[in-house]
Amino acid sequence: MTGPLQERLTRPTGLSTRLHQLRRDARLTGASLASAADWPQSKISKVELGKQMPTEDDVTAWATICGAPPETLTELLTLQRQTLTEHRLWRQRARLGHVANQNIHNQLTAASTVIRTLELTVVPGLLQTPEYAAAKFAEGDAHGYDPSEIPAAVAARLQRQQHLYDPSKTFVFLVLEAALHLLYCSPEAMLAQLDRLVSLTAGPTNITLGLIPFGVRLHTEPMNRVVLYDESTAVVETQVGETTHHGEQASAYAQALDRIRAEACTGEQARTLINQAMSRLRTSPPN
Repeated sequence: MTGPLQERLTRPTGLSTRLHQLRRDARLTGASLASAADWPQSKISKVELGKQMPTEDDVTAWATICGAPPETLTELLTLQRQTLTEHRLWRQRARLGHVANQNIHNQLTAASTVIRTLELTVVPGLLQTPEYAAAKFAEGDAHGYDPSEIPAAVAARLQRQQHLYDPSKTFVFLVLEAALHLLYCSPEAMLAQLDRLVSLTAGPTNITLGLIPFGVRLHTEPMNRVVLYDESTAVVETQVGETTHHGEQASAYAQALDRIRAEACTGEQARTLINQAMSRLRTSPPN
């Protein structure tokens, strides 16, 4: 087993990582744990490397043999269920394809009054040019998406951008400066993308583009891409998929975005950062 599930299992807080550390803390070898559980020794390495998804019974046996306290077992079982649920949702999204996923966000945007976005290394989808969007969708090949869907997915994303011109809606985009410099497309396409951002720094009053510059002191760590719809629904994107949060969890993201926004440059300051990125790209194009 490889791909998104293995990435989930082996990330620093992943289930496989936690189980590996639990065995090490108990000073058990893989062979001794396998013997105590009556498993083949290869199962231990497969689980710890994220090549096999452990069942709830596997997790219970593993924790019990390692002498884990009840609260640790409860945490691990919760993590096992969450990991399995996230993977099933990811597979469902992959089956639906790019277009269906874009339509989900289209519906959320249409139904919301205030849309707030945090992006770490990418220009927000609602602000992307067609060329930039197509380049980003092309990355989906590695996650099981059909590349033939890219033109339709781009069209769906561009359709969502029409909401930007609805004065009854408010949009706040918080973007780390890195997104102005990382290339996912040709230099020419990136210059066109940056030029569009320049126009938005003095664009409609219902749109705020806030850039988080290099060197600024942050009191809240931007960890993942977040789109917050009316502070009631937060869609969080990770390397292996999206998770949706409501209620108190969505409120927590709203508070984090408020703290990050306090450090953002807007207007003329944001325009200066974008122009600097464009100048650098023109004078020192990548090899």
